Amino acid sequence: MFSSQFTVISLPVLVCLLVLAIGFGSFSYTYLVRFSRDTVSQAAEATAELTAAYADAGRLEDNWDLRMALSISANVSDNHIMICDPDGRVALCSDKEFRCRHIGMRINAQTLEESRASGEFSGIGVLEDMYEEARYITVRPVEGRNGQVDAYVIVTTGAGALMSLMQRSYTIFILTAALALVIAMVASFIFARRQTRAIGSVVRATHRFSRGDLKSRVNVESRIAEINELETTFNSMADALETTEIQRRDFVSNVSHDLKTPMSVIGGYVDGILDGTIPPERQEESLRTVSGEVKRLTNMVRSMLEISRLQAQMAEMQDARVVAMESFDITELLALALLSNEQRIESKNLDVEADFGDRAVMTLGIKERISQVVYNLIDNAIKFADPGSAIGLSVKTGGQKAYITVRNCGPDIQTEDMPKLFERFYKGDFSRNADTASSGLGLYIVKTVLDAHNENITVKSENGVTEFTFTLQLEK
Repeated sequence: MFSSQFTVISLPVLVCLLVLAIGFGSFSYTYLVRFSRDTVSQAAEATAELTAAYADAGRLEDNWDLRMALSISANVSDNHIMICDPDGRVALCSDKEFRCRHIGMRINAQTLEESRASGEFSGIGVLEDMYEEARYITVRPVEGRNGQVDAYVIVTTGAGALMSLMQRSYTIFILTAALALVIAMVASFIFARRQTRAIGSVVRATHRFSRGDLKSRVNVESRIAEINELETTFNSMADALETTEIQRRDFVSNVSHDLKTPMSVIGGYVDGILDGTIPPERQEESLRTVSGEVKRLTNMVRSMLEISRLQAQMAEMQDARVVAMESFDITELLALALLSNEQRIESKNLDVEADFGDRAVMTLGIKERISQVVYNLIDNAIKFADPGSAIGLSVKTGGQKAYITVRNCGPDIQTEDMPKLFERFYKGDFSRNADTASSGLGLYIVKTVLDAHNENITVKSENGVTEFTFTLQLEK
């Protein structure tokens, strides 16, 4: 990923610099050639005018003033100037020596003819035996008053100077482009490395997590919002999976503990009956004990199946909650639950204190599930109420919510038990002593159903009074 990002970032920069170099070179060469041509052409024109003036006045050869003018002009413009007679023989030269080696040499007749035909000849080449290197050449004819050519002006400049200027320009450009490329590549390297380092941390944490290190987390400080979001999402997922794993271990531990006792009791009594340890007159009593333990196991398995079904339907309940909502009277559900537990209430000689108001309280929810919540809470209230005490039910409204409270008088729930009260298979010591047949799943089912409805449940236990209060949405 680092290599791909680095290539994607740096390659376009390199291509752009190459294209820019080609364009710069082409433009620079064209500009310099045009500049040299114009410079030489202007020098030839000015020299031709000067030569015409001297030609009208007399001989061109051995003219000291004209030669000095040529030398000064050549030094200023960095050109080489020669004046030829009508036959193309060099008469004057801008060299320092008064009688230089160019004097007397002849220019190619074809070059002279082309200059007469077009008024000026320009090109890059080598004049016969005059220069060792190629030069930029301009030949301009000088016409007299009679319209005849009195002389030819030849101005040349070395192509080496042009190439030297091009080389200097290219050197500056290449150094600047190289510096820009280095800066761009370093910046892209740092940027790509930061991105891949952050993603690499997530990958390494994922590998550790997959090998069983549930404490593995990602801790990357990045200025990229998506990387930070990825880190937060991974850590949240890891927290959830770690919690799930802890719950799974607790589940196995609790199930093992709750299954071990009744199965040991059943096995002991059955073995005692089979091997004759338990006499015939006590076998009926032993079978009743075995039957009670079987019922306890049956209730536990039924509750476990119910939890599995609830968990499988959690997402479906969340998505279809609005569709499956129905309107029902919560006070009617409470009354029906009380009637179904009438015998248990009378057997413990409990008083019932009901505060439902004087009218129906219409709420929204999945009625079957809310009935399960009500029955479990009332079952717990009866189970842990002191004999001869009272249980209470009340319905209050506030805003868009109904607040349903189930209360009983009995032993307080210990503070250390409160955080674990709604966990699967959790039973405090008071619960185990009060009802050995309890599976520890009732309050977990209550919490699961209310969470699916996006509702809350709270518990308060002090001074011998325990209250469970949950909320429901009121019908508009």
